[in-house]
Amino acid sequence: MRLAIKACELTDFKKAEALDTLAAAYAEAGNFEKAVEYQQRAIELAPSKIKKELQKHLQFYNSGQVYRDQ
Repeated sequence: MRLAIKACELTDFKKAEALDTLAAAYAEAGNFEKAVEYQQRAIELAPSKIKKELQKHLQFYNSGQVYRDQ
């Protein structure tokens, strides 16, 4: 989580990929509220070509599950 936070700080919390990683870290730690918060921010900032994938991650976090890439 520490590294994900650092990546977000370095990009002023404006890079969707970094926010997606931070959301995943929060989900892994069991903090789904924060995971949803950061995933929603990631979706807002994401280019259209990755929004669908990020929305899939959000569905997992909203249901209290982690998302792991296959």
